[in-house]
Formats: sequence, C-alpha cells, structure tokens
Amino acid sequence: MIKTMIFIVAVFLLGGCDADLFNTKKVETLKEKNQKLQQQIELKKQQNELELKKQKLSAEALLEQEKLKKQTELEKVKIEKQHQKELELIRQKTLLQEDQNKNELLKYALLILALLIVIAAFFLYLYLKRKREDEITAYNDNLKKYFLFKENEMKLKMAEKILDTIKEGNLSAEDQKKLITVLHSHTADDISDDDIDLIEHK
Repeated sequence: MIKTMIFIVAVFLLGGCDADLFNTKKVETLKEKNQKLQQQIELKKQQNELELKKQKLSAEALLEQEKLKKQTELEKVKIEKQHQKELELIRQKTLLQEDQNKNELLKYALLILALLIVIAAFFLYLYLKRKREDEITAYNDNLKKYFLFKENEMKLKMAEKILDTIKEGNLSAEDQKKLITVLHSHTADDISDDDIDLIEHK
C-alpha cells in the first residue's frame, strides 16, 4: 500500500515535470509562431507600403498624364486658334488682293475706254473735217459752175447782141470785123472794155 502510494506520487511528480517541460516548448513554439507572424505582418506592411507607393506613383503618373493631356489639349486649342487667325489673315489678304485686282482691272478698263473714246473722237474729227472739206469743195465746185454758167449766159447774150448789131448794118466794115472777132472769142476775158462799149452803143 505504501509502495503503491509512492509509485503514484512518483508518477505524479514525473508527470508534473513532463507537463512543465511541455508548457515551455509550447511557449517557445508560440514565440516562434509569434515571430513568424510578426515577420509576416512586417512583410505584409512593407508590401502594403510598397503597394501604396506604387499606387501613389501610379496616381501621380495618372495626374501627370492628365496634366500632360490637358496641356496637350490647351496647346492644340492654342494652335487651332493660331491656325484660324492665320486662315482669317490669309482670307483678308486674299479679299484685299482681289479688291486691288478689281481696282486695277477697272482702272485699266477705264484707261482703255478713255483711249477708245479719244480714238473715236479723233476719227470723228477726221470724218467731220473731211465732210466739211468735201462740202466746201462741193460748194466751190457749185460756185464755179454757177459763175461758169453766168459767164456762158453772158457770152450767149453778148453773141446774140453782136449778131443783132451786125444784122442791122449800121456798122462800118472795120467794126463788123472787130465784132466778128469778138464773137469767135472763147472766153469773156478776150472781150475788151472798148468792145463791150461798142456793143452797148450799137
């Protein structure tokens, strides 16, 4: 009975020692697990920080990209406005050049018209001058014909009077011969004033 009690106590003591030793190992195991967990947490923290940095960099990159995009859009708008201004300037210059060309064309047209008017006036002047000269020539010709007609008429009357004078027989032979000579004259200039007086008196 005593031996049995001693054995139980010994087993109990040995069991207690073994249990104590087991608890120490468990603590060590827990410590190792805790360290590993801490390391995992630290690694996770570093990964999270790295991810945050990446996200931050990505966000900054996106912001920079957006900024560049906005700047590009602004530059594009600026270039477009500049292009529109240049196009407007070119259009205005083109319109101005067209107006100048129209003015030049109108000026040349007016000069040509003025030249044509001058030429037409010159030819009209020549025509009127020629017509006036023709009229004067015709008038002079008519006047000459009139005086020639009057001269011939006077010659005819004088010849008739000479013949009448000769027929009367009141002239001497010398006067008759003289009157016959006058009768045969071809122009009135051949008749002298004495002959005319002789005819008139007879």
